[in-house]
Amino acid sequence: MPPHMPKMPQPPYEFRAMDRTGDGLKLTWRPGNTAEVDAARETFQSYRDRGYNIFRLNENDERGGALTSFDPNAGSLLAVPRMVGG
Repeated sequence: MPPHMPKMPQPPYEFRAMDRTGDGLKLTWRPGNTAEVDAARETFQSYRDRGYNIFRLNENDERGGALTSFDPNAGSLLAVPRMVGG
């Protein structure tokens, strides 16, 4: 890209997890950084293993589709504990 052209903003690559207090963990990564992607993938899988549903968020922070595997280019992800009926 020529130096006079402004850089396009990167989408937020972040994983957020809700807990009983509302917001819990927040983790960010850069897709080109292997260590950060690996940490995000491990965190994603840890929450899936604990029964959380994980959703891709759109640009308005609204829930999009549910994810069952980590995609480092998915942008913003939100982990939500499963609701327990009773």
